Amino acid sequence: DLLEVPARYENALEAALGDELQSILVATREDGVHGIRFLKQRGSGRGSFLPLNLRNVPPQKSVPQLHGVLGRLADLVNLRNEFLPIAQLLLGNVLVVEDLDVALTVWDQDMDGWRIVTLEGDVIDPAGELRGGTSERAGAGILARQREIAELAASVERLRAEVATLEGHVTEIETRIEETEAALAEIAARAKEEELRVVSSQKDLQSLANQVEREQRHLGHTL
Repeated sequence: DLLEVPARYENALEAALGDELQSILVATREDGVHGIRFLKQRGSGRGSFLPLNLRNVPPQKSVPQLHGVLGRLADLVNLRNEFLPIAQLLLGNVLVVEDLDVALTVWDQDMDGWRIVTLEGDVIDPAGELRGGTSERAGAGILARQREIAELAASVERLRAEVATLEGHVTEIETRIEETEAALAEIAARAKEEELRVVSSQKDLQSLANQVEREQRHLGHTL
């Protein structure tokens, strides 16, 4: 979990580290000893412990300037500064190349004892032992699974943010609808009041008209 590895180098890193990829980092060698004793006491199997206070970190070698050589693996991964000695110890003598043909060419010319690993995870150690082949399935490695989990977690967070944004829009729209409905209700109430006033005015007007008509008839009889 301390490493950030570009997807392109996942196979190479897993092949280079092997079981060490699951080692437990401890502060000191004594902590590692305590861990081993604890496993023995509990009968809980075996474990690998890697102390941070390393005694000797091998000096860096010059990377061969050959076609297909991608670089020192320690330089191709991201790691916090306090763990750089660990990276140099485990990955400082690992050279990443494009494919097995390049690896063989580099090994034939290698005078520095590089451990050579390809992007597909084939390995040639300094003595010439070769390891390689195919995984059970593509993306079956620990790093690939960790990356997939991280990507899924990021997707979940992104979807949650999108849902929160959409919920905010929905709330805003509902508020506008409520405000519009309230305004329409107010307009309807005013319209009703105006309608009642019109009816009342019409009644008053009719009453006045009737009164005028009566006065005119009365006036006619008088004359």
